[in-house]
Amino acid sequence: MRPLVIGHRGSRGRGLTENTLEAFDDALVGGADGVELDVRLTRDGVPVVAHDADLRSVTAGACVSRIADLTVGALPRLGGGEALPTLEQALDVCAGRGVVNVELKADVPDRRALVEHAARALRRCRRVDVVVSSFHPEIVLRAARELPGTPRAILVGARTRRLRIALPVAMSRVVEAAHVEDPSLDAVRVAWLSRIGLRVVAWTVNDVSRARQLASWGARWIITDDPRALVQAMSPRPPSALAHSQSTRTT
Repeated sequence: MRPLVIGHRGSRGRGLTENTLEAFDDALVGGADGVELDVRLTRDGVPVVAHDADLRSVTAGACVSRIADLTVGALPRLGGGEALPTLEQALDVCAGRGVVNVELKADVPDRRALVEHAARALRRCRRVDVVVSSFHPEIVLRAARELPGTPRAILVGARTRRLRIALPVAMSRVVEAAHVEDPSLDAVRVAWLSRIGLRVVAWTVNDVSRARQLASWGARWIITDDPRALVQAMSPRPPSALAHSQSTRTT
């Protein structure tokens, strides 16, 4: 059984603008088991889906303003012409179609406000299977208080070397998963995190052989830029296709 395949910011590896409704839909249509998205807060308190603090990359340099400095009505169109989606719009697109990993960004002016406003949006979208994650323990702890019934995860990056094991262990009572950057994972680390009861999620994995290796070690989810390709490569072939290929080789 393969691990769940989650589209990183949708299908950002397929030439689509990341963290857009189009990218999320493309990932799910392509067979992804869910998507990962990033959430920030506008000046007027609207949770919107964006990875970077400013809009430079998603508007092809046309706008360099910070999201936190703009009201939702003042947000510009993205490079592909689509509007920056709100969290509620993204959840509506994904409702009933798979899990949504909602990362609450740590580098925001007001972490408390971000959690509170995101929690309101999540409570209004009950039809979505959500996991809330963040790099910052404060955000995860606040999410536990605001959304006690919603699963949570702690994010760990390769640059935080001393925390690759210590942080998930310290947070294990309030999270169900450790979302760990791919270079930080090996068989021993996956086994250790699994042993303390955490679901191991690897990000961002775009190589099929590496994804298979992580799965063999016990990683339960794989976050990837091209979920369509990874699903096709890792899914078992239908028995009829397998039988046909074997008969072709023997004739």
